[in-house]
Formats: sequence, C-alpha cells, structure tokens
Amino acid sequence: MVIRAMHIAAVPLLLALLAGCAATASKGAATNRGTAQALVDEATVMVEDSLKEDKDGRVHRLIGEAKGIMIIPAIGDIGFIFSVGHGNALVAARTDNGWSGPVFMSKSSVGWGLQAGVSKESGLLLIMDQDDVRYILEKGAVLSGKARAVALNAQLDVDQTPEFYESGAIYFVGERSGLYAGVALNTGGFSNRTNLNQAFSGVEGGSPETILFDRQLRPHGAERLLELLDKAASESQKNEKDGTEVPSN
Repeated sequence: MVIRAMHIAAVPLLLALLAGCAATASKGAATNRGTAQALVDEATVMVEDSLKEDKDGRVHRLIGEAKGIMIIPAIGDIGFIFSVGHGNALVAARTDNGWSGPVFMSKSSVGWGLQAGVSKESGLLLIMDQDDVRYILEKGAVLSGKARAVALNAQLDVDQTPEFYESGAIYFVGERSGLYAGVALNTGGFSNRTNLNQAFSGVEGGSPETILFDRQLRPHGAERLLELLDKAASESQKNEKDGTEVPSN
C-alpha cells in the first residue's frame, strides 16, 4: 500500500517535470525562431540596398545567373590581411522553382587573403555553380581552392589548391561598396546552424540540403528576401531580352 501511494505521488511530479521540459524546449525554439528572423530581416535589407545601388544592372544580372547566394550580415572589419572572430551568414539556393531557403551558418574565426580595397565587413557572395553551393554547406569552406573570386571589372585566381571544385566563379558584392577582386575566405570555419534551420523552416533536424534542394522550401518570414531575389533574376532576364543588358566588362 505504501509503495502504491509512492507511485501515485510520483505521477504528478513526473508530469510537472515533463511539462517543465516541454516549456523549456518551446522557449528555446521561440528564441531560435526570433534569432533566425532577425538575421533574415538584416539580410533582406542588405540585398534591397545592394539592388537599389545597382545603377548599371550588373548585380541583377549576377543574381539572375547565380545558383546560390551567401549573405554575410556581420563578420568584422576588413583590412588588406585580417583575422576576426564570430559572424553569421545565410545561404539561399536557386532551383528550377525559384529561390529557396535561407539556411543559417556561423563562423567562429575568419581569415581573408589579400584584398583589393575591401572596407566593409558585410556583403553578398554570388555562387555561380550548384556544386559550389553544396560544397559550402558540406565543408563550411568558401572561396578556397580553385573557385575564382571575380569582380565586375577584374578577375583573379585565388588559392589554387585542389580541394574546392573548379566549377565556376564566385562574385563578392560589398554592401554599399561595390565589387572587389581577390576575396578569399580560408578553408573551414563555417558551420551549419541546424537549430535555427529547424526553428525557421520546420524541418526536423534542420538539414540545409533538405531545405534548399530536396524540399525547396520558402519559409514564412523569408518572403520579402526571396521576392527580391526572384524579382532581380526576372528583371535581368527581361533586360537581356530587350537588349538593354549592361556588358560585364
């Protein structure tokens, strides 16, 4: 009888413990969702500003041709050679059904090679081949190896090592500062923030490949960002058909 009474008394305690765990998990998910949305909002402003300042239409053209974009809201001040800590990035991919994502990444340390006058800590990396997009998600490496960093009026081979796919150019668009040659983030350092991916997209486990490529999701809260990317691509195609496309050199 005493043992049974102890079991009965333990039931409310167990239920309270489970409720507490659920509340903690729910609070964590809400926090992750809020963090993800703040990053998306910041990235949206960056893309919007870059497109507004694109007087000659070249950034529109690049977005229209790109297979992916990494948006870097904040990493740190950039000099000619520098190393800073901490930063966030968002990655979206262009599929046959339009732009999908974004997914979230972070970097604990950053090393850049010799720059051609980069002065801003944030910018857009336009990735012209899907293999490179997948490589970034898998390896956490950006512009390391045989992929070339290309400015609008210059081209520079960077870090000729065999570990990055030789499959196309990657362009850097500095926020409010135009395009620059020679941008080279060193191998590694970026990691997927699957907790933010899950909270923002609803995909269990937060796999970036699932979100971007398998399910090609356009999560609630990213509508404006994806609309800007879709519109930039469509305007570029329209200008090309009209014969008004600005030469890239």
